[in-house]
Amino acid sequence: MEFKLDITNVANSSNVMELLSEGQQNHIGRAVVEGYRADLQSRSGWEKQNKNANKLALQIMERKSTPWPGASNIKFPLLTVAALQFSARAYPALVKSPEIVKCRVIGDDPGGQKKARATRVSTHMSYQVLEEDEGWEEHMDKLLMTLPILGSAFKKTYYDAVAGHNKSELVLAQDLVLNYYSATIEDSERV
Repeated sequence: MEFKLDITNVANSSNVMELLSEGQQNHIGRAVVEGYRADLQSRSGWEKQNKNANKLALQIMERKSTPWPGASNIKFPLLTVAALQFSARAYPALVKSPEIVKCRVIGDDPGGQKKARATRVSTHMSYQVLEEDEGWEEHMDKLLMTLPILGSAFKKTYYDAVAGHNKSELVLAQDLVLNYYSATIEDSERV
């Protein structure tokens, strides 16, 4: 089904859905649900591995029935200790307070104006991250704990109009659905 909308109407609309017929809305809705289900199916093996890794890291106690019912089920915290050590080493290497954000100059800068601007932007953005966004450090700490266990984690950064400043939130890999075989998030058909 092909949709033709006037770009002016789209630009001026607060809700593009209102410009579509019910049939067009239903078609888009079905395509979204089918795509989501296909993406979930493509990562079903990863989800199983993810679930097992979480159980290992959290040391969830399970009753064993092999080699006999009630057999010992001791779990050593090797994965948990490794994740703690990774986090303890990575955090100070990545978060060098107060200079969290660092801008670099590209191209010629004979008068030093680009460098001065980069320094101002770096200082202000570091202030936004450390002072305005109260959850940034906590989310970064959680990211560095989950990253070695699950293999990937994401930060979503956006402007929060209600709070009046930028916010950055941790997005765990199991909460971000895209096709498992996508090379990058940017190249993925759906996210």
